[in-house]
Amino acid sequence: MKKFISVVALLIMPMLANADNSHVETDKGTITALDIPQDAPKFESYVVTEIFQGKPALPKTSTSPAFKNMRTKIREGAKTGPNFAGHYTLIFVGCGAGAICLPAIVDAKTGNVYSSDFINSIENFNIAPDIENHIVEYRKDSSLLRVIGSINENTELRGVSYFVWENNKFKRIRFVQHPS
Repeated sequence: MKKFISVVALLIMPMLANADNSHVETDKGTITALDIPQDAPKFESYVVTEIFQGKPALPKTSTSPAFKNMRTKIREGAKTGPNFAGHYTLIFVGCGAGAICLPAIVDAKTGNVYSSDFINSIENFNIAPDIENHIVEYRKDSSLLRVIGSINENTELRGVSYFVWENNKFKRIRFVQHPS
């Protein structure tokens, strides 16, 4: 069985790891597992057949001032090899309490570095304990990305989003809004 790769909110998850969340009450603003649509896009529907197996290329961070500023994090993340869509590496970093950022997507074959036009940060406030460890999900053999939370601090983009990586860009294919 192929493993889902989940990104955990880097700054708050260690504090919550030992907490007993069985007594946590949710309110109407809490995103829960019930907000994930039953007919949601499936990773299996966006299979990538070519999986890169070689040594990852050195990221070309000189193509953008933003990449230059993050070059150490990008290079460290890219060393692990592809984790998404066959030959790409999604690079996540902590960017404040309760948020993670996606500063770069690296092509392990070419070293080309891309930024997301749509997803810069993901806030994980008011997410139910049963799904808080699954805020971002993706697979090495699929071009589908699922995001739970508020994208780019925009409350109108808060909910469950599904994206497909096409032509080196994310394309949102489904969005279930969940107001705060």
